[in-house]
Amino acid sequence: SAHEVSQAPETIGANLQAALRHGNVEFDTAHRTKGGAIRHVHVWAKAVDLGGDVRVYVFLRDITERRQSEDTLAESEDRYRRLVDRLPYGVIVHAEGRVAYSNPAAAKIMGAESPEKLAGVPIMDFVHADSLAAVAKRSKEIANGKEAPPIEERFIRLDGAVIDVEVTTFPFTFRDQ
Repeated sequence: SAHEVSQAPETIGANLQAALRHGNVEFDTAHRTKGGAIRHVHVWAKAVDLGGDVRVYVFLRDITERRQSEDTLAESEDRYRRLVDRLPYGVIVHAEGRVAYSNPAAAKIMGAESPEKLAGVPIMDFVHADSLAAVAKRSKEIANGKEAPPIEERFIRLDGAVIDVEVTTFPFTFRDQ
C-alpha cells in the first residue's frame, strides 16, 4: 500500500463504523508515506442507504500544510506570550470594550491577584472620571486611523485607589477581533 496508517487501524475502523450508525463522521488522522513523511488527513465518511445496500463513502483532504501552519503559529504565539508575560510594563489588550488579555505587570498595577482576575472586565471600569473625555477622544482618533502618542491618564485600581499612568494605545488584531 502507498500509505501506512499511523493511527491504530481499530480506531479508524471504529470511526467508520460510527458513520454507518450515525450517517456520517469526521476525524483527523495521520499517515506515513513510504518515504517516511507524515501527512495529516481530514476524513469525512458518509453512509448512504441505496435501497438496503449501505455504502460508506469516504472523502479525504490533505491538511498537512494547514496543520504545520497552525503549529508554527501556536509556537510563535507561545513565544511572544512568554515575552510579554515577562515585561516589567503593564500590557492590557481589550476587545469589544472588555479586557481580553493582560500580563502579570498589568495585574499588579491594577491591583489584581492575577491576570485572570482582569479578564472580561469592562475597560472603562478602570478609567477615572477625570480621564473619560481624553479616552473618548483618543478612541475616536484610533478608530479613524490616527496616531495616538503616549499620554497620562488616571485609572482606578480594583481596590478603588486612583493611580496616574502613562498609556500608549494602538490598534491590534487579537484573536481576529
